[in-house]
Amino acid sequence: MAVQGMSHAFEKMKEMEEREKGTKEKLSFLDGLTALRERIHTDILVKPGSGPPIPAHRALLVSSLDHTFVGISW
Repeated sequence: MAVQGMSHAFEKMKEMEEREKGTKEKLSFLDGLTALRERIHTDILVKPGSGPPIPAHRALLVSSLDHTFVGISW
């Protein structure tokens, strides 16, 4: 009976470790979103027709482009 209890405890520990790993991955992703929202580490300025330039992340802009568009110069 004690062996079954230890086995069950080890299984639960493994489940908790996997859950912790997933939580850490999610937090890392959210940290990246915070950087985007707070304009941290921006690498380009988008110049609208009127108004001040807007700091942006190049990777975010490229990911939303239509792949047939070729008029960007970095």
